[in-house]
Amino acid sequence: MKSRMSVVAVVVTVVVGLVIAGGEADARRQLAPDLRVAKPRQLTLCGPPSESQVCPPVVAGGTRLLRFSATIKNTGRGPLRIHATRVCPDCDSMVTVQEILRSDGTWRKVPSAAMVLFETDDDHYHWHVQGMEGYALWPLRGSAGEPTTSSKYGFCFFDGLHVRPGLDGSPPAPEYRFGDCGNPNSTELRMGLSVGWGDIYPWDFYGQFIDVTEVPDGRYLLCLTADAADAYVERNDDNNESWAEIKLRANRVRIVERGRTSCAEKLSAGA
Repeated sequence: MKSRMSVVAVVVTVVVGLVIAGGEADARRQLAPDLRVAKPRQLTLCGPPSESQVCPPVVAGGTRLLRFSATIKNTGRGPLRIHATRVCPDCDSMVTVQEILRSDGTWRKVPSAAMVLFETDDDHYHWHVQGMEGYALWPLRGSAGEPTTSSKYGFCFFDGLHVRPGLDGSPPAPEYRFGDCGNPNSTELRMGLSVGWGDIYPWDFYGQFIDVTEVPDGRYLLCLTADAADAYVERNDDNNESWAEIKLRANRVRIVERGRTSCAEKLSAGA
């Protein structure tokens, strides 16, 4: 009898221990972000920008830029937050760590491959995360040429647009702001994108275009990708793309269709 009671006591102890351990694990579950990108909009063809005009008319035989607006957003269970620090005091680059919120309020720190560079080309004089978004123009059936990509690769992102205020954990006011992008003297910084918030890059921003001067007229797929460098832990990596099927003709661009499915699937269907 005593032996049976001892066995029961051991079993109860093990079960209780597993329940407690499971409870602790559940209390510390990871609240990963989920990055998406809205469908491309405000597509237009422009000549090279000047001091007086962001979008001069396209001149026959001249530079032709496909401009568009893009919005990256976080629809996950926790914020996207990165902590960047200088590699050396005088370096113009920073290395990054992704900080992932847990349900008990603590943060899991994961080294990230993303680099942060100090850039002045856009006259903003702040730090830009590399590979946050990617833009590519793929030829479809009847169009010649290779995929054309945007030269814009660095982004300063923050809570600029409340896109999904009803999501659990979405703060009513921005928690990450433009000032988080730092200045020339910054040795470290934290950038982020809160749950339910997005960051818009309007069509008229510096570098917000793909140069299609050498791209023949025809049908193409404009593909936008969030976390193009695959640098961050996300809840879902299969919903990071959006696209617009377009037709280019001289100084005009026409949208045929837009979607948020895989660009590869759309390319396969339209090949």
